[in-house]
Amino acid sequence: MATLKLTPAAASVRDALVAEIVPAKCLDLNLDAVVRAASRRDVPYSAYHAAYGIAWAVQTGRVGGVVEKALRDLTWKKLAALLGRLATECEAMDRVPATLIALFAA
Repeated sequence: MATLKLTPAAASVRDALVAEIVPAKCLDLNLDAVVRAASRRDVPYSAYHAAYGIAWAVQTGRVGGVVEKALRDLTWKKLAALLGRLATECEAMDRVPATLIALFAA
């Protein structure tokens, strides 16, 4: 994955998420941690849509194996950056799959 260009808003979300994400390569645990943090209002609620959107896209087959593998191979810092970007670019959860496909499968 190329380096993500983050807007200041996306970087702000990323920075809030770094404290919540487990520094390990376990996509499911990290997405769950972000969802829980958003429910406690420890991170912006837009991060909930991003994290839940990724989990939803993977679990329902809305993204292919190439995208899923790329997501599972992300380091926790890159996952935080991706969540920050999705939180600011995707107004609704249903836009997450198309954005992931454009980033990882194109």
